Amino acid sequence: MTNKIIFVIRHGPTDEDENIKINKFIDYAPKIASFIKNYLDNNNIDLKNSDLNTLISSSPIDRAFNTGKIILSYLNLLYKTDLELLENKNLLRWDNKNETREEMKKRAFDYGKRVNKKINKSDKNVVYIFFTHSSILNSFINGIINDNKKMDHLVNTSVNVIKNGKLDIINKKIR
Repeated sequence: MTNKIIFVIRHGPTDEDENIKINKFIDYAPKIASFIKNYLDNNNIDLKNSDLNTLISSSPIDRAFNTGKIILSYLNLLYKTDLELLENKNLLRWDNKNETREEMKKRAFDYGKRVNKKINKSDKNVVYIFFTHSSILNSFINGIINDNKKMDHLVNTSVNVIKNGKLDIINKKIR
């Protein structure tokens, strides 16, 4: 049986001006990378395995993209790989000047459905890691699991894991 694992991670801690809090991020990034590695090790998945369908993607907004770059650098060190981080406009936060809340929810939900469809076509183990914003987390995750669950507000520094189409870990606080 193949494992299809998706990590959906909210960007690291930010100040009120929405810039990354460097002092907290220094502790946060290696903890997230270790959490991902431990989860994958417990599921017998090695990120350096060439027979693995991998995608690591982030919102292009700096705080999410930089979170992804830093965490990915730790994962590359842990696994001795050179995985790359791709920008993805589908993971953008809600911009209330250019879209309604309902449009944002539909955009995030529809993208989650496309992710689900893509991984279900794979006959390999799949590991996808997404770095995004709290405003789209619920809708994006609901699209992946094809449900409309009402989830509590997902906290800063949270990790969410979908394994084989089902929520395995929701709102895991990493501190």
